[in-house]
Amino acid sequence: RMGEKEIEWSDSLTATLVSAAEGGQLRSDDGRFVMNFAPGDLHRSMLLTVARCGGDSVTGYLVAPEGQPVAGRPVISILPDPGMRTPVVTAAWPIKKYADMKLPHSAGARVGRYLGMYTLVDDTDGPKALLQISPRSREPVRISVTDSVSGVDWNSIVARIDQAIVPLVYDERRNLLVLPYDVFKDSGRGEFSFSVRDKAGNETVVRRKL
Repeated sequence: RMGEKEIEWSDSLTATLVSAAEGGQLRSDDGRFVMNFAPGDLHRSMLLTVARCGGDSVTGYLVAPEGQPVAGRPVISILPDPGMRTPVVTAAWPIKKYADMKLPHSAGARVGRYLGMYTLVDDTDGPKALLQISPRSREPVRISVTDSVSGVDWNSIVARIDQAIVPLVYDERRNLLVLPYDVFKDSGRGEFSFSVRDKAGNETVVRRKL
């Protein structure tokens, strides 16, 4: 069957043939890495290889041909290292969203765009939040939020002036959260606090005097 047959080369390189029409599965020799392809995830049927990289300090797997574009979003699962609290699969190429875990006790991600290096990391840090305070501006508070691992949980955001929750406006063009001036002028000049979590549950809290 396509996606299951292994081909042995004279230099001992092992490749797996994955069908564009039927999909298939790529599995590492140690069994910790599994990449599942649905029908249509590849532009054409391909011979794929996977190799453990990074030594003992990093759990990473390189899928080749590296940089090859894919049509869909294959699902990857990697069994985590002992002691990892919030394992997350990351890739060198952009990942749009994460999927639920696909194997028991594994970290999973639905990745796309290109084949390449996939690494398991322990996501223990919250998002990065950068606040700019300009009380005399039409935008008294501007906030930039990023998280390059599990991603920002935008539904977790809470902004307060003293104890009162205040609304923020998202500027898509600049990728900023903004506290409108009309809200600022009616809410006093106390302490501004901002909290946000990533999709692994790590929280960041920032407080500034206005």
